[in-house]
Amino acid sequence: AAMDNLNQFGALVTNGQEEIASLANLITMAFAEANTEYIKAMGELWQKTLLGLARRHPRIVTKIEGNGLLAALVFADTETCVAFCHKMTDEFAFDISAQTYKPDCPPAALTKLPLIATPALVDFAANAMHQALDTL
Repeated sequence: AAMDNLNQFGALVTNGQEEIASLANLITMAFAEANTEYIKAMGELWQKTLLGLARRHPRIVTKIEGNGLLAALVFADTETCVAFCHKMTDEFAFDISAQTYKPDCPPAALTKLPLIATPALVDFAANAMHQALDTL
């Protein structure tokens, strides 16, 4: 809220008259400030879970990158990364995008769990990923 200090005209131009989006951002920031320790704990759980997943599938997932709830599974090859992302979307309704368009970057599947993630969501996501990786 302290950073949202534009006058009315500036706010309208900057935010494209997206009052709902602006309000959602303010609410999200307030939630993040009030729940920092919980969000950090869920981020640590997600990182630990992804590292375990990579250990279970070392020929497919070469490493985990990122921090907290924002993380990527780095794959050994592009085709497998794309297939994994399609399976996660089509079979489990997870929006995971493949970063495969940069020639100097390894193929990676980006995960972005919400700030309101729970241990149950982490378990559900990990189980879905394990099932998808088992079929590749």
